[in-house]
Amino acid sequence: MPLYQQGEDMENDLLRFERMAKTWVWPEGQWACRLVPLLTGKALEAYTAMDEERSDVYRDLKEALLRKFDITPEIYRLQFRSITAPPGETPRETYDWLKGLYCRWMHPEIHSKEEIGETVILEQLLKVLPHDMRVWVKEHKPKDGVTAAKLAGQYHNTHRGTPPGPQRQPSYHSNPTRSRETRDNSDRPASVRKADRAPLHPLPVIGTPFQRIAMDIVGPLEKSSSGHEFILVVCDYATHFPEAFPLRSTKTPQLIKVLIPFFAHVGIPEEIITDQESNFNSKLMKQLHAELGIKGIRTTPYHPETDGLVERFNQTLKSMLHVDRLEKYRSEAQENLAKAQKTQKAWYNQHVRHREFQAGQKVLLLLPTSTHKLLAKWQGPFKVVRKAGPVTYEVAHPDKGKATQVYHVNLLKEWKERSVESTASEEKTIKTALMVRRIEEEDEDIDLSNLIQPQGAELNHLPEGRQQDLQHSLAEFPALFSEMPG
Repeated sequence: MPLYQQGEDMENDLLRFERMAKTWVWPEGQWACRLVPLLTGKALEAYTAMDEERSDVYRDLKEALLRKFDITPEIYRLQFRSITAPPGETPRETYDWLKGLYCRWMHPEIHSKEEIGETVILEQLLKVLPHDMRVWVKEHKPKDGVTAAKLAGQYHNTHRGTPPGPQRQPSYHSNPTRSRETRDNSDRPASVRKADRAPLHPLPVIGTPFQRIAMDIVGPLEKSSSGHEFILVVCDYATHFPEAFPLRSTKTPQLIKVLIPFFAHVGIPEEIITDQESNFNSKLMKQLHAELGIKGIRTTPYHPETDGLVERFNQTLKSMLHVDRLEKYRSEAQENLAKAQKTQKAWYNQHVRHREFQAGQKVLLLLPTSTHKLLAKWQGPFKVVRKAGPVTYEVAHPDKGKATQVYHVNLLKEWKERSVESTASEEKTIKTALMVRRIEEEDEDIDLSNLIQPQGAELNHLPEGRQQDLQHSLAEFPALFSEMPG
């Protein structure tokens, strides 16, 4: 038997496995250990999540797999009640299919005749109970007809003497009578004027989730790789929760195939609002409504406001799909962006140099001054605590608001300690040489003393009398007019 593949029918796979096990006369105690190596993906996840003590029991393993794939007795019941014979199918084939659904729904191999009878009675009892009572009883999930009858009695006794509430009937908008102007200009497009509109009759407010839902179909759209080109949109009137299901076609059997698992998950609604589409109003859909006790409400033609909730979500969904169409251009945009980043990086790195600092090393920080936030100066020294990232360092500065802070490497500069001897030597060099000239190889023996001799003051631009006065002052106060800086 091949491995289970994602997308296959788990129910049919299990049925095929059981027939093979019976054909080869495997002991049922070995079925679980023979099935587990064939599981993959979602099915394997269901086995992994089981209680270890029960994971080797085939019946418990089967139940866990079906539950993981949302295959419950309620699904089989709905399929049993809504089955139709497709063209070309023989009565015997239809009988076998019905019998298989019945066995999966009722499990006659483990339930007695009395228990099966209670299940049938429970189904019929729920169908004939009043609407509010049926909803209340179903919320308590009775296992048999006796329990359901007791719950219904409790509901009846609790609400005895309570006057019945007003019957909720859907309100429809009637088409307003066309004005004389419209009749006279019937060949032109026209819209209903505000003064001619009928009064608004809102639908009753729903407080129970999934008591009333609305459905609509979006499409045809661009066909996906898996063949889907339609979307069934379902919205809950109480919570405004939307659900979207991809479809390959809009035929009624396809819709029912999607709706039955949805109802099994959230519960069967009491009312479904749809438009005038034929697939929503076919005989098969009406039969499904009758079997499940659902009231179908149709909007009037050319008046989508009645089903405004789902129509608004349709617009949102279409906008999302429009965005999805742009995804095919995203790869090209990303490629162009990568090229631009590469070019920008190469241009920027032409004038940079790699710098690294070690923990404990002293650095200067380029920080705003205390008097002006837009002016910065090198402050410090501070100690590097650690390298926080490729170009960031954590620096300790206890005298500031934070004891440590992470800074970009561009704001850091190495601090170089200066000895007393080197400082004195630098000051002496400054005093003895004010000019620096590039020395070529042939100038190594040139005497530089002539370059630093004091030069006489240039006073030719002054009158002769003032030149003599200024020269006298220069000679009298030489320290004040020294050519040496400082």
